[in-house]
Amino acid sequence: MRKRNLAIDVLKLFLSILVVGIHTGFLSDINRLAGFLFVEGLSRIAVPTFLIITGFYFYPAIQKKTGHIWLKKIFFLYLFWMIFYAYFWFPRTYVWQEFLPTIARQIFLGYHHLWYLSGAIGAALTFLMLNRLKAKPLLATLLILF
Repeated sequence: MRKRNLAIDVLKLFLSILVVGIHTGFLSDINRLAGFLFVEGLSRIAVPTFLIITGFYFYPAIQKKTGHIWLKKIFFLYLFWMIFYAYFWFPRTYVWQEFLPTIARQIFLGYHHLWYLSGAIGAALTFLMLNRLKAKPLLATLLILF
């Protein structure tokens, strides 16, 4: 496991402020252009950068062949928060045709902001599967998916 990195921690704090700015429409009530440039411009680097940081911390686990342990930690974090928020996302209708698809969608995509964890789990699973392929089958898979 990597030790704390002050530079990354400061970057994550800055990125968190940008994410809050996205959700609040920062500057939009003062000036439309400034709001647009901040929300749809500068702030849009936040989530991709968070994903890069997540990969940065996943890489040592892959090197040490402990990617499954990292994945298990993220999965249990996701599971905990999905249970915590279940009151809000669990469907109140018990019509069979609506109940199962709603449950499946919420579990697969995550409740609101938990999409990030479900995406990280999906990316890690994909990487762990593709990591086992040899060069030629991997290249063929990448070309097909492209």
